[in-house]
Amino acid sequence: MSRQLAVVGAAGAQAASMQDAIFRAIDPAHVTAIDVSWRAARAEALSSKGVEVRTIDGTGKALADAIRGSQAVVNLAGPYHRLGTLVLDAAILAGANYLDICDDVDVTRKILGRHSEAVEAGVTAITGLGSSPGTTNMLVRIAADYLGEPAETTADISWVVDQSDLSTAVVEHILHCFATIHDREPGPIPGWAELEPRWVDFPEPVGRELVVLLGPPEPLTLPRFLGLQSATNRGGIAPVEYTQLCWLLARARRLITQDDEPKTLGEGFDWFHSAFAKRLGRQGSGLVIQVRRGGRTIAFRSGSSMTMDHATGVPAAAGSLLLLEGRVPGPGVFPPECLDPVSFFGALRKVSPGGGGLSATICAAGEEPAPIRIRDLLCVAGH
Repeated sequence: MSRQLAVVGAAGAQAASMQDAIFRAIDPAHVTAIDVSWRAARAEALSSKGVEVRTIDGTGKALADAIRGSQAVVNLAGPYHRLGTLVLDAAILAGANYLDICDDVDVTRKILGRHSEAVEAGVTAITGLGSSPGTTNMLVRIAADYLGEPAETTADISWVVDQSDLSTAVVEHILHCFATIHDREPGPIPGWAELEPRWVDFPEPVGRELVVLLGPPEPLTLPRFLGLQSATNRGGIAPVEYTQLCWLLARARRLITQDDEPKTLGEGFDWFHSAFAKRLGRQGSGLVIQVRRGGRTIAFRSGSSMTMDHATGVPAAAGSLLLLEGRVPGPGVFPPECLDPVSFFGALRKVSPGGGGLSATICAAGEEPAPIRIRDLLCVAGH
């Protein structure tokens, strides 16, 4: 039978969180799960729910044929800086709407460059709908709408993830992000001072952590699609030693031959992680966003023990639900901030088990921050 939703890269951890979330809103029997290989237990668990599990080792026409007939395809196969636009191109070929959690600025630029092809095919593609980018874009959108005059508005995003959430793919992504700060094409890894390190006080259980400039897409898309004056994105890994280690490994790539790189860098990280992580407790993940216009600032703050997989997968599920319901712009290729905020947060409530701990405040220059409800910000954004 025809399935509503195809999930590519469905065997991964972030895909597991996304699928658990979307199953709160749609019948699993409407989902096709696709990957190049499967752990037997994961495949059996999905099959028992009615999901069609498929193994496909290919892209292009083979992948397009596999997703043809689906209303939408969710691309959770990374790392995006290696796979690029392959899954999006297959979705356009198959005529299926598309969503991903791409967090590499250089690939985001290429994905946005597929806009005319998507329009011609009648396809809507939403790129970067995870945590950061994704939820961050939507929060900046509702704050900017509330403050007005986006050309006079700036956004500063800071986030931190726990070292226990690191996987090979996450480490690979962070190493790549050091090479793409300031929205530039991948190049030499900048010195530590150029990363503009900053200590940020995140809500408990995270606490004070160091963040540095990295290369996610928000600094590219928020000025371009919302008209903001500027946007910055700083990230880190708690505890701080992991942020410093990843920067050092990224710098070391220049001294290692390509053939030796994966083994050498991987062994270096694994040695540190095995010696250091066993002494650590989980700090959790945190987010601080400040959106400013003139003397007024709207700030969002979150700290929780939520895993990165959950924080990324649940927003992707909300976006997937909007795709299936047809509540998206298009056709064409769009970042998350182009979605209707009221629709997005409504979908998020349907798929999320809760637990994010997000708070918002507003203040004018010289005044103490006062709480403001997300729903009040959404009322302005909805108009």
